Amino acid sequence: MRRGGRAVRGLVVAAALVAAAAGCGNQTAGQPAQAASAGHWTRIAASPLSPREAAAAVWTGHEVLVLGGDQSPCPPNADCVTPTDPPPREAAAYDPTSDTWRRLADPPVSLGYAQPVVAGGTVYVLTRDDQGAVSVLGYDVEADRWSDLARPPGGFSGLVAVGDQVVAYQGSHENGVGPDTVYDPDKDDWTPLPASPLGSGFDRTMVALDDHRLVLLDLELVPNPNAEGPALTRAAVLDLTDRSWQRLPDSEIVGLGGPWLHSGGLLVNPATESYDGGEVGNWGRSYPAGGILDPDAGRWSALPATAPPQRQYLHVATVAGDGVVVTGNSVLHVRDRYWAALPDLPALHEVGSAATAWAGDRLFVWGGARFDEAHPGGQLRSAGWTWRPDRVRTVEAGPTDVPTATPSVEPPGTPGGEPWRLIGSWLVTADGEESGAVLRISGHDVSLWRRCGQWEGGWRADQSGLFVADFSSASESCHPGVPFAPAWLRAAAAFDLRASGPRLLDADGTVVARLAPGGRPTAGPDVLASLADPPTVTAADRRAFSDPAPVPSGLQPADRASLVGRWLPKPADDVQRPEQPMLELHADGTWTSSDGCNGTDGRWTTGDDGRVLATAGATTQAGCTNVNVAESFFTASRAAFDGTVLVLLDANGTETGRLAKSG
Repeated sequence: MRRGGRAVRGLVVAAALVAAAAGCGNQTAGQPAQAASAGHWTRIAASPLSPREAAAAVWTGHEVLVLGGDQSPCPPNADCVTPTDPPPREAAAYDPTSDTWRRLADPPVSLGYAQPVVAGGTVYVLTRDDQGAVSVLGYDVEADRWSDLARPPGGFSGLVAVGDQVVAYQGSHENGVGPDTVYDPDKDDWTPLPASPLGSGFDRTMVALDDHRLVLLDLELVPNPNAEGPALTRAAVLDLTDRSWQRLPDSEIVGLGGPWLHSGGLLVNPATESYDGGEVGNWGRSYPAGGILDPDAGRWSALPATAPPQRQYLHVATVAGDGVVVTGNSVLHVRDRYWAALPDLPALHEVGSAATAWAGDRLFVWGGARFDEAHPGGQLRSAGWTWRPDRVRTVEAGPTDVPTATPSVEPPGTPGGEPWRLIGSWLVTADGEESGAVLRISGHDVSLWRRCGQWEGGWRADQSGLFVADFSSASESCHPGVPFAPAWLRAAAAFDLRASGPRLLDADGTVVARLAPGGRPTAGPDVLASLADPPTVTAADRRAFSDPAPVPSGLQPADRASLVGRWLPKPADDVQRPEQPMLELHADGTWTSSDGCNGTDGRWTTGDDGRVLATAGATTQAGCTNVNVAESFFTASRAAFDGTVLVLLDANGTETGRLAKSG
């Protein structure tokens, strides 16, 4: 019995090898050389795992899990005898922050081929043995425990994690159409999803777009694909909240490229080749094998034209990070649409089938097999490396469109998007935040879950990208006399949904926190279990985050500087109260207020065109003839001036209050 080269043994395919698999057509020539992308390679700590190739790697939000693999190297494009020894079972986790490894419990079966995804604190692993038998395993990261899970009905070939949910999908309908399914962990069962509007297809793949949606990409199933014309990529979006599909316009991208990946709010296929059908059955023109899809706009676009030429000795597999896609020896900066060359690393020369993953803010590469003149039969590796990109920008000097590496901080993000897409349970990465912290955002409130307990409060956001949140209560064990909200949350003034996970930004556009799907808080004995359940998005939530009405004509939109100060209700009255009703807006983003008897406070932020958002904390309930100035402010969506009088307006454009500046 013999085994074929690499078709089912690796997790990802290097883009440099895609053209060889396509077989016919024209390929675009390499473009002008690029300067090396900023950033540097770092050797990581020695692993407790034995050398191997084709191991699976998956990022949990805090660690990279390395699973399974193969210890009988087979040269690329060769046929090799099936090994008699089973693949290794041992697994380990790497923490890039502390540069440390830890051994995991051994999985119950050998993972010669594994496809892992992470959802809700569980790693789901699709594994297939040399005879093609398929299993689905679950690994509880916190408990370090494996379990056998039910298999989806019918044939399926892939898993995709969408927030806390896992979907299994068919890779092709060539042998019959079966349902794509979603897993129910409480019942250990799979539920069919509605059929997609694309109909029968092949080369089907699904990519998570956010915590609620996925994108299906495929090629239409017709007799003799590519014979009379190119098989072009199609796409549709499934919203798991209401199980509804939206078909997107078809593309002009021929289905002969590499994998589709999510990065920067876009779907990217980084294959730079193009094909025309060859001499026989020529299609009349060339079609690109790669491209970019903006699912929200339903728009397809071309890759940047200046991809670096491939070095045949550097074979980094294709992975997507926060705004970047790495493939071969190239780095595509997705948001700014330019290519740069990955810095060379001799230790990875001629090394293939390494475990590769994007680990938060860096590329992770471990193991693999080297095939060169000194090692024609293959040398298994156990060394690991990470690469962290710096900012790369285009400068006027040098050839047009050639990025020049400049060490820098990460470029500021651009805020904006549908605020309801922030609803979910997120793993938080931020300065000063503990590992494993979960930020749970529902349609009405926000909570931060740490090992000691949880904080609770409110949040607001709008479609321009404004964001503000604050906590008003906390578990006693979590509140040793310090401010309720951590520094990163107090600094957050905007959000950005274009990255691989939402990001919170400060007023200058600097990232202060990254949110990754998969958060699963644990309710303590004195906490309602429902408070830790994953929140769902409702139709009311979506309506609540509609863009507010504009400032009415005749009023002048307010800006931040004009709002800072002490404000009194207008018109004033002569009622005697214990305190003067007032609202005071501070330059540090906090506010205080009194209705005449009760005090309250919160946080606030502003944007263009008079946009204003505020949260409110707890208040006392003393009775008196009060003037609820605070409610007028924290329910407002815009602020404007009628002469010198401040007018507060809700999302419908209705006045919530008028104030005059004190003094």
